[in-house]
Amino acid sequence: MTIRISAALMIALFSAAPALAEKAIIKWVDEKGVTHFGDHQPASQTKQGSQRINAQGIVVSTQENQLNAAAAAEAKKRAEAAKREQEKRALADRLLLDKYASEDDITRSYQQNVELLAEQIRSTTLDIDARQKGLARLVSQAGEFERAAKPVPEQIKTLIVQERGQIDAQRKFIAARKVAQATAKVGYDADLARYRAVLARVKK
Repeated sequence: MTIRISAALMIALFSAAPALAEKAIIKWVDEKGVTHFGDHQPASQTKQGSQRINAQGIVVSTQENQLNAAAAAEAKKRAEAAKREQEKRALADRLLLDKYASEDDITRSYQQNVELLAEQIRSTTLDIDARQKGLARLVSQAGEFERAAKPVPEQIKTLIVQERGQIDAQRKFIAARKVAQATAKVGYDADLARYRAVLARVKK
């Protein structure tokens, strides 16, 4: 049984019903904000929390509002995540300022990176050319054995497989370096913009 009465009539309820006054009254507020008093709280509303009030109108125990507790826990979780993100950003800002003393340092670092990538591509391309010539000789040797109706030595077969594998790996390496070249400018622009933003924050 649920009795919907005002708080002002609660004392009258206790005094007018001695048998009921011997028991504690449950007070709760439903999801619509309506205050209820009764000898029990409906199971569907237990998450709303409640208070047990004795015959003297004194709150003897409180059941926490689970909905409010969940919302508070979620808010705390978001606040902690935001704090961690802020600390992470502050650390990244300090590292950026420690790494570069000026915008010129960022530019030099970018140029050095671009030059390094270009040199890696050039040297690897030369190595591929040399390996391809060596592979061509191995394939020619294997062909001579086959034309002579002789089995190709296992060593030559192994070397052919190894050289082809090395050439394939080096071509993939060059492709990756070319991607790095394409994204280097984007990274440079981002570092420069972030460096300027960090300096602006520090000067405030």
